[in-house]
Amino acid sequence: MRRPSLLPVLIIACALCAACDGGVISREHVGYPIEMPDYQPPEVKQADADTAAVRVPPVQPPAVTPAGLNNLRQIDEFIQSAGSVDILWVIDTSGSMANERERLVAAFDRFLGSLYDSRIDFHLGVISTANSGARGGRLMGTPPFLTAQSSDPAKSFRESLRLANTAVVQEEGLASLLLALTPPRTDNENKGFLRPEADLFVIIISDEDDQSRGKTGYYIRQFKLLMGAGNENRISINVIAGLPPEGCTPPGDEGLYGAEAEPGLRYIEAAESTGGLVESICNPDYNGLLTRLASRVRPPRRVFPLRAPPIPNTLAVTVDGVNISLDPLKGYAFDAVNRLIRFDGDYTPPVKSRIRISYEVQR
Repeated sequence: MRRPSLLPVLIIACALCAACDGGVISREHVGYPIEMPDYQPPEVKQADADTAAVRVPPVQPPAVTPAGLNNLRQIDEFIQSAGSVDILWVIDTSGSMANERERLVAAFDRFLGSLYDSRIDFHLGVISTANSGARGGRLMGTPPFLTAQSSDPAKSFRESLRLANTAVVQEEGLASLLLALTPPRTDNENKGFLRPEADLFVIIISDEDDQSRGKTGYYIRQFKLLMGAGNENRISINVIAGLPPEGCTPPGDEGLYGAEAEPGLRYIEAAESTGGLVESICNPDYNGLLTRLASRVRPPRRVFPLRAPPIPNTLAVTVDGVNISLDPLKGYAFDAVNRLIRFDGDYTPPVKSRIRISYEVQR
């Protein structure tokens, strides 16, 4: 075996020793070139010194006391209405109501006579609780509504009710009422019935509760908005229906299938929210019932809503500057549930009088 040559090893060792002694490694020492990499210093950039954006919170304006509130004392003023009223009957036209409609027709002269005796300038119309098809919200009969100058309003009313004797798939009295009071009905078939200067007096009669879509409060708000700001109390919804908790069976309908009158809870809620009257549909005496309703039609308003929740013992009521006492019979009553001042007794503020109600507001 040949021994490997040690000459290359010795050459490299000598070269390294020379480097250790401060020598320089060259191409000649090692016998082949060595490329040294160029040293590139890193590029140094000056850091951006942008100041972070500072968000200034928006300034909230101080709470502004609503108009009419002075040191938490509210003053509500009203001018008693003049002598015009639009009366709209919303009548259940289903077959189960045939006897009640006949009873209503028989007593209608009593209602009409009270209107004439009061010398009220009235419009009177009839719509169905049905809210579908051509009848929904449409005034029934010819002419579509009656006035104090109509030749035979009692006959026209009877004919309107008899036209209404048809099946109703769903009872939607509140929705039908809203449809009757808004476009397109008020621009077409019902045009001229509503008058901007008149109060609106609604009478709903049904042996079933309202089945309109949506909450009752929605319809109540819409009805009041229709009257315009400050005139919300010029609408009164009155109801003839089954009373809670279980309803009733109308006289003469005993034993008839589907003749029971269920509680009209949604209709009653609408009546209570507008200061209206609630009567039982099972009352055997429709003469007395319609007389009571007619007494509420009188244009001088008996119900006045308060704009803010009052502290009851701070209420002060004046009519043309004269103090009115808290007396349900001879003065006014306070309805805390619905936030109303009511004149349900013997005293009613006269036409064109100024009613002033002041009170401290509950915080």
